[in-house]
Amino acid sequence: GERLIARLRLGLVLLELATVSVPGTDPTLRRMGIGICAVALALALAVAWAVSRRYRPWMGVASSVIDVSFVTAGLASFLWVGVPHMAVNSKVLFDVYFMALLLASLRYDWRLTALGGGLATLQYAALALWVGTTYDLNAPGYAPYSLGTFSWSIQAGRVVLLLGAAVGTSAVVLRAQHLRQLSATDRLTGLWNRGAFEDRLREEWSRARRHERAL
Repeated sequence: GERLIARLRLGLVLLELATVSVPGTDPTLRRMGIGICAVALALALAVAWAVSRRYRPWMGVASSVIDVSFVTAGLASFLWVGVPHMAVNSKVLFDVYFMALLLASLRYDWRLTALGGGLATLQYAALALWVGTTYDLNAPGYAPYSLGTFSWSIQAGRVVLLLGAAVGTSAVVLRAQHLRQLSATDRLTGLWNRGAFEDRLREEWSRARRHERAL
């Protein structure tokens, strides 16, 4: 499962790279977007390599944290080049939070989904609060506000969206876990059925091949 997520992560990063490279984009934003995607691609390749070599349970936790934290770091990097509006008004990079939550939900562990969603919510709320109180983004010097003005209500709405996505994906994962348990056990006795045995056998066969040891 973690290898599947690693491949999907690579595909999403490449898709995002194609999006920010579209002609007509502001040159500064294009350079920043390409730079962020290049770093994200390097991280995605590193995670994919680590997972394919030898998977460890902590890798799921680490990659969930890295996914959402990298989006926050990407938004914050626009402050470094003097484009604070992009840090809080980005419509492309902000949406990557939801992609990260989607990847986390594929692990079928509601704890990891809740961790990623909660972390994304807290990080973005802290970023929006810091930018909103540090910069006067509605000052005349930023006119004509090509990236939009700053609105506390819009930022609050974004935080609520992230929190809602975290709760929603966690609920979906919990439901999937329940359905999986129902399909794998006998209702009368509660014992595992043949389908569950065959699934576990495939898991152990895959594990034995990965670690090159006897089954």
